[in-house]
Amino acid sequence: MKKSYETKSSTRKDKKDSLQDKPQEKTQDKSLTTYFSPQPHQTLKYRTTDMDLSSESMESEGTKKPDKEPITISLLHTSLNANLEEIKSELAVMATEIKADIKKEINILTTKLEGLEVKLKDMDFQVNLLNDNYQLALRKISDLELKVSDLEDRSRWKNLRFRNLPEKGTQDNAKQIVIEYISALGITYNPSDQLIERCHRLFKPKSPQNDLPRDIMVCFFAFDFKETILKAARLNPVSSGPFQNVKVFQDLSFETKAQRKKFGFATQIL
Repeated sequence: MKKSYETKSSTRKDKKDSLQDKPQEKTQDKSLTTYFSPQPHQTLKYRTTDMDLSSESMESEGTKKPDKEPITISLLHTSLNANLEEIKSELAVMATEIKADIKKEINILTTKLEGLEVKLKDMDFQVNLLNDNYQLALRKISDLELKVSDLEDRSRWKNLRFRNLPEKGTQDNAKQIVIEYISALGITYNPSDQLIERCHRLFKPKSPQNDLPRDIMVCFFAFDFKETILKAARLNPVSSGPFQNVKVFQDLSFETKAQRKKFGFATQIL
């Protein structure tokens, strides 16, 4: 008798455990259904409602209801298409706004660029004009330099530079030494004629040969007399005595000397 009672109690206990396990399985089915179900903002046919919750509560109490229709691939496809269309519409609106902003910025930049092009053309014109004026000014300056050097050379036509004439220290008389050299060239010079206007020694050049005598610059009253001395010094130089190494040069301006240096090779050949 005792054994049969234990068997009945165990049977009741197994039934009770089976009833307690069933709601857990239903709860798991419910969580899966909710996970794969559409979002709350979508109006779909198979949406969890209060009726479903009440039916689940009834099932938990032991009353069985028929299972809902399972979620299929077509249902998921429909839900995804709806979401995709919504995203497309939002992206289209955003793209339209971005295009409008870009067009506005492009129009602003185009206006600024056109203004810069106009200014650049004006600056280019001004630069070309200034360049032309600059070139014209350079030509005028060059012409003026030539005229000034020519006038300076003309003012020195009566001057001669004597080099290597002996220098006698404190008792040096440049004019007397020049007269002696002119006489050595075979040219008759009468002191009463007053053919020499000015005569003086120049500064020594910056050279290591400091023992050389200083040059003598002479300005004559008569151009013809100056030319006679220059021609005699070139054609019939003094070959002996203290004046054998004397050289006579025409006094020229700095610009003329610089131009002559460029053709030094030609003068050496001649």
